[in-house]
Amino acid sequence: MHIQPGLVPRYYQLKEILEKRIQTGEFHPDDQFPTDENLCDEYGLSRGTVRRAIDMLVEEGRLRREQGRGTFVTAPLLTPFSSACQALTKRCASVDEPLAQNSCK
Repeated sequence: MHIQPGLVPRYYQLKEILEKRIQTGEFHPDDQFPTDENLCDEYGLSRGTVRRAIDMLVEEGRLRREQGRGTFVTAPLLTPFSSACQALTKRCASVDEPLAQNSCK
């Protein structure tokens, strides 16, 4: 994917591209993410633009920064729906009634 001129800010386009690269499995949890400098070279963007995109991904919990080590991919966060399903499954498993256990399967 390439950064396109237009109304959508470059940092936001880059954030979307990087997020898609993470989602498609190009980077796995705890993998070191490319440096700001590498991303500047790869996408032809300024360091400030790259930094803003990375900062957004850090704020969203997709990446984490470790001082002196670099930026790393985080494990996917649970969505409210998946959290609710897990809670329901645990609740059903704790009920002794067979009927309740069967309704969770």
